[in-house]
Amino acid sequence: MREMTNQELSKWLAIHIMKWSEDPLSPWGQSGDKAPSYVSEEGGMISQADWNPLSNIKHAVMVMRALRKLWRERK
Repeated sequence: MREMTNQELSKWLAIHIMKWSEDPLSPWGQSGDKAPSYVSEEGGMISQADWNPLSNIKHAVMVMRALRKLWRERK
């Protein structure tokens, strides 16, 4: 996977943080909502049907790494 630019990383973070803020138990929004798909780290689409609790940990780690990278490179 190629390195994301800071602009791409910021957009990716915004999408994830927005989804998590809607429902802390799931990055896909309130239960019962039709969850939108988004582009995954690997470039494929992920939908609510693909959600599992262990992926939440993976996404949390990816978000923390992205925040750390943006913080280090701030000007």
